[in-house]
Amino acid sequence: MDGISTDNTMEIVKGFNDERIKFFSEKDEGVYDAMNKGINRANGEWLYFLGSDDELYDEYILDKVYNKTIQTNYDFVYGNVLKVLSNIIYDNEFDLKKLFYKNICHQAIFFNKRLFDKTGLYNIKYKSRADYALNIHIFSNDYKIMYIPLIIARFNEGGFSSNYFDLEFWNDYNDNYLKPFKKILPKRELYSILWIYIYELITLKQYYKACKIFFKIPFHIKNTYAYICMLAAICGLVSSSILSLTNAMSNKRRS
Repeated sequence: MDGISTDNTMEIVKGFNDERIKFFSEKDEGVYDAMNKGINRANGEWLYFLGSDDELYDEYILDKVYNKTIQTNYDFVYGNVLKVLSNIIYDNEFDLKKLFYKNICHQAIFFNKRLFDKTGLYNIKYKSRADYALNIHIFSNDYKIMYIPLIIARFNEGGFSSNYFDLEFWNDYNDNYLKPFKKILPKRELYSILWIYIYELITLKQYYKACKIFFKIPFHIKNTYAYICMLAAICGLVSSSILSLTNAMSNKRRS
């Protein structure tokens, strides 16, 4: 799937001269919309997504994965990736608790296509964390998951998802964090993730929303950092209100 590239992507693909390779170039609404288009067009039983700057670990890896999964009935099969810049193997076997703190690289995952009939497609309102939301849903529900201790791909760090704060994903924190993890994590650990959200809301000058989230956190698990964030949000809210009032009064005098 290609989002109408302006480089020589099409010529490179045609150069392989392999009828198994299907190339589609059309406008999309981001990487997850492109992945959804690929899911809908795919005819095979298993799906795998590889980014344009990533590559399979070696020429035998697909055969190795196939040999380990040929007689299984799993929905979701995953292994590891090799982070190219740091030369680190990421990140072995996951369970739901580990998924609270970090995501599985989608370059490490093979999806049985029937899985998407049950889960639905990627949520395209999430610009960088739709794969994380899907993985959380899969691990917190009754799907058949298999880990294989193989390096699947070479993964280039520092891409879009590493540098983009997905506000829409965090706005749905109740569905993406609180509901899936509340049965396995103590409240202090569960709600600690919201300090990241509150901090980013303050950075984005969404002070009122930051205050609302703060007051939803149980009192007994708030810490010093929480109150510093809250103070910053209140100061920001007051200063922005004063500025709005000052501008309104100034405009009224001019008129």
